[in-house]
Amino acid sequence: MFAEWYKPGCVLEYPIGGVGEIVNALVRGLHKYGGKLMLKSHVKEIIIDGGCAIGVKLTDGTVRNYY
Repeated sequence: MFAEWYKPGCVLEYPIGGVGEIVNALVRGLHKYGGKLMLKSHVKEIIIDGGCAIGVKLTDGTVRNYY
């Protein structure tokens, strides 16, 4: 990757607002489609129905369905 920087016409680009904006965009997309970001939540099992993930079971026993 770094070798590319020395090629003629190569430029280094940054996201507007910094790299934190990448995370913010991902979270906005998650919320837009009905998702929920749960920090410090450890997934024990992904619940599958008809070949699609529809929820998760957390290590504390909590079940979150998203169908």
